[in-house]
Amino acid sequence: MKAIATRWFGPLLGAWVTAIAAGSWMMARYEFTPGDDGRVAQSWPSGATIMPFDGRASLVMAVHPRCPCTRASIAEPTELVAQAHKEMLARRCA
Repeated sequence: MKAIATRWFGPLLGAWVTAIAAGSWMMARYEFTPGDDGRVAQSWPSGATIMPFDGRASLVMAVHPRCPCTRASIAEPTELVAQAHKEMLARRCA
């Protein structure tokens, strides 16, 4: 019985290592493959109730009031607007 276990140990170990290596390679390939470029609208939507700022970048973000991530989601753009100085303005909509 020991001879059978010894005979299969090498091939099974090799198959296991090959499977781990192949899975790792596939995950790395997926992780480092860039996604499609997003499309940027060329004009502001005509029926929008929020109007853009004059000549400056406008930041529009929709958040849910009961979402636990809302506080962190609002903190990040606040820092961005502070760094952009007068080139960007943000407006809170309730």
